[in-house]
Amino acid sequence: MQNSSKATVFETTIPFQLAFFALVEHDTDTAPLWDPELRQFVGLMTLSDYIHALRVWRAQGLPTSDLTSKNIAEMMHSAGVLFRHAEFLAVDAEDSVHQMCLLLLRTENDYVPVVDADNGNLVSILGFLDVVALLHQAGQQYPNLFARSIRDANIGTFNNVITAPKSARLWEVLDVLEQKNLSGLPVVDEQNKVIGFYHRSEVSFIIKATDTDMVLQNLNNYRVEEALALREQLIQSGEIMSSFQGLAVCRQNDSLGQVLSAMVRARSCRVVVVNESQQCVGIISIRDIARYYISGQLGY
Repeated sequence: MQNSSKATVFETTIPFQLAFFALVEHDTDTAPLWDPELRQFVGLMTLSDYIHALRVWRAQGLPTSDLTSKNIAEMMHSAGVLFRHAEFLAVDAEDSVHQMCLLLLRTENDYVPVVDADNGNLVSILGFLDVVALLHQAGQQYPNLFARSIRDANIGTFNNVITAPKSARLWEVLDVLEQKNLSGLPVVDEQNKVIGFYHRSEVSFIIKATDTDMVLQNLNNYRVEEALALREQLIQSGEIMSSFQGLAVCRQNDSLGQVLSAMVRARSCRVVVVNESQQCVGIISIRDIARYYISGQLGY
């Protein structure tokens, strides 16, 4: 397995909020967590873990001083705060991409640490965006394997697809994502045309706030269309990197190769399937595509 990058590591003793802003500054979604007392990795922290904690603090009416003062270890044991990767489930650097995908699909995790098989040292963190890049590369080399249309492959979600009206408040959208266990959803206008995609790790409403109280105010008051517009402004100004996941669209007759190309262009793990009127009719994720190619090993 090839390594995509070196990983930033957080000790669990550092402030939780500081760790979040370090992730943003390093343009990364996740970092492994090292417990200095146990002298071992104990999990991963993601951008969405901090956003989830904001939701908990808002719902319970807790003082924001608690959120800013607690370290990572304290947050991991706080009531109602669930880290998405509360265990350190890793693969060896000698393992295949196939094995990595099996682990991601079986655990429903978004990321997997890669460790050196000889000394156990952390090598990098890989996730489904890396799977997108690898499958896209394979599609360039072996186009016949990716020529089937998504309609014929029968992959994706096409029933009861959840969308968010552009006028929805951020806290409403995040509540839906949490309740339905979704990583993101399409944003639509009054004619149900897709105008964007909101991801649970979206951070623009946090970056523009001057303190945690203002973050919670933004969470309460921002509409999702305002958050999407703000993200574009921050990307243009260079305040956040352009690597945050954007909107990718396709049609049902598009091939798997075309879907992967759309994912690569948008740096997204999801593609919104639209009709001729640009209305959402379905969602395809890289999980769907990976499961399609290795479903025999998963027992589906």
